[in-house]
Amino acid sequence: MTDVPAHILRGQETRRRIMRRAVDVATREGLEALTIGRVAKAMGLSKATILGHYASKETLQLATLAAGRERFIEDVVAPTVDLPPGIVRLERLLDGWIDQISEVAGGCFFASVAAEFDARPGPIRDETRKILRHWVKGLSAVIEEAKEHRHLRADVDSSQVAFELHGVELALNLRLQLFDEKAAISRARRAMHERIRSCATATGRRHMAGGPRPSKPKRRSP
Repeated sequence: MTDVPAHILRGQETRRRIMRRAVDVATREGLEALTIGRVAKAMGLSKATILGHYASKETLQLATLAAGRERFIEDVVAPTVDLPPGIVRLERLLDGWIDQISEVAGGCFFASVAAEFDARPGPIRDETRKILRHWVKGLSAVIEEAKEHRHLRADVDSSQVAFELHGVELALNLRLQLFDEKAAISRARRAMHERIRSCATATGRRHMAGGPRPSKPKRRSP
């Protein structure tokens, strides 16, 4: 195997560090606040260093969207991959979704970006829409999988349930960020699990984990 040159490894690590900080900044302050200068200041680097990796503000913003998606997959989706398919996987996916929103300073990264760019045509809006559509479609697929395993009733409309769960998530993010309402975490978790239970078959209810997990304290990023 050919060794990767040290300067390439350093560059990759610098980009990873930039993206971690960029996602944090964009979640708390908005993607529009994410400028070359803002990231450079946050990281204690020169603007030239950031420009060496991202040639413009839009390039940086698009890369941050991709990094936010990767973080979401790592935090929410990946932990469910090895779980049994069906209602158990669905419940854990919902718990992970709520955990990420409630633990990260600034809440839901994509809710923040969508609120900024939903009426602003352009590459940022297009990419945000693409990512969110992909997530809701994936959530619908997990619901459909639970139907195939006869954990949910055959007449359940997977797209409708995914729509409602997404609405609960958006309400949770609003309540946390605007009202600082910590009780919204347990309310949202209960609402999601009760919605799934309302769709469950007798087999599905036997597989359910016994109700929503307790809320975790909100973790603030450094």
